[in-house]
Amino acid sequence: MKKIILFPIYIFIIFSFIILFTQQTALAEIPLLDDKLILNGFVKEVAYYRTGMTSRDKQYYSNNLAYLQTSALLEALYTVKDDGDMTIRLFAGVKYWWQKARYFDNEMERTLDSHDKREWELPRDWDEDILTEAYATLEKGPFELRVGKQIVVWGSLDLAQVTDVVNAPDFRRGYPGINTWEEIKQGAWMIRAFYQSELPGDLLFEVIFNPGDYHQIRLQQEATWPGTSPYGPRRAGAVWAIDPTYPGAARGIYSWLNQKWTRDEPGFNTSNWEGGFRIRGFTYSIDWTFIYWNALQ
Repeated sequence: MKKIILFPIYIFIIFSFIILFTQQTALAEIPLLDDKLILNGFVKEVAYYRTGMTSRDKQYYSNNLAYLQTSALLEALYTVKDDGDMTIRLFAGVKYWWQKARYFDNEMERTLDSHDKREWELPRDWDEDILTEAYATLEKGPFELRVGKQIVVWGSLDLAQVTDVVNAPDFRRGYPGINTWEEIKQGAWMIRAFYQSELPGDLLFEVIFNPGDYHQIRLQQEATWPGTSPYGPRRAGAVWAIDPTYPGAARGIYSWLNQKWTRDEPGFNTSNWEGGFRIRGFTYSIDWTFIYWNALQ
């Protein structure tokens, strides 16, 4: 009798985990204009549900739904010229998201800072939040040149991208493994060149120059998943002692630091240039890479 009662409970738990702890993604690739234009992207829904909260947390959240986000990514590749001697292509990508968790939690709605609500719920800036990449590619023989806003992925591991030093990450809506690199990395305007040699090991030479499009790492907002808890400095007003003139200083320390970094970010300036190179080869079935990168931080 107990097994009969418990069986539907087990099924319900498994079904809930499938819905709430996996990404349901709709992938699509659409060729147009005789394959000169290729559109590709996805729409996905991600949800996280807490299995428990501390008594301290319960005063800031009225239910266990921590995260409920609809997001989409659209990329377009257009071939301007491809005659065998030279290939010219244009690439652009845009992303969008809608975070809905606070609508189901009255306490979270009250706890979140008004600035953080806007930043967490929807993208607010076209260049910083929506436009992921926009660049032109020219290919001629073993040479390739890319100019424009780009995302560079140096490395092939899923999580520990220790060599990914070119683009600053944005962790406000999740981490690698939850979101794709196109959703996490902040695109930067740069010049990127490749040369595929015929040397032993099929050496690939790559050079990158960023003329000054500097980006800070973005941290999670307080009281959001997986940001810091709202209690502590926010309630104690400790931020006022650090910077009483800063607008919104009643926020907690992490929110204050995040906004202060954004305010003090040097932005685009030729004195903030960054650059480096990479050599990749295959020797005795070993895929190896040598990287040099000169950056502000």
